[in-house]
Amino acid sequence: MKQTDKMATTGECPSQPNIKPLRYRVGARLRQSRKRQGLTLLDVAKRCGTTQQTIQRLETGNMSIDMEWLELITGVLDISIAEIFNETLAQSHFQRAEFHASLAAFDIHIQQLAAHTAEILTKAKQP
Repeated sequence: MKQTDKMATTGECPSQPNIKPLRYRVGARLRQSRKRQGLTLLDVAKRCGTTQQTIQRLETGNMSIDMEWLELITGVLDISIAEIFNETLAQSHFQRAEFHASLAAFDIHIQQLAAHTAEILTKAKQP
């Protein structure tokens, strides 16, 4: 499966599997804002002059969101574009830190395994 195909079907960034592409994180943030206000997909769709399926596709990341859509939806939800990105980027930093911590722990385990393997090989060579 190509990397772009994997991203499209799983929503994962192939180079960093624990981090979703920006459109998924922005969509999730829009969905949180909508639900917090007690609005349905249909409520937002009507106010945006579109279908509920389009809003759902934007929220799930199955449709890329451009600046016009983002401006329209944030206006309907009465939130700023900065709020969307501040929280999204903060979450991204946290996920990256978590990912790098996992890599560091994995690296330590690999080093320990290599040392243990070398120790076993050294003992095996002794008469």
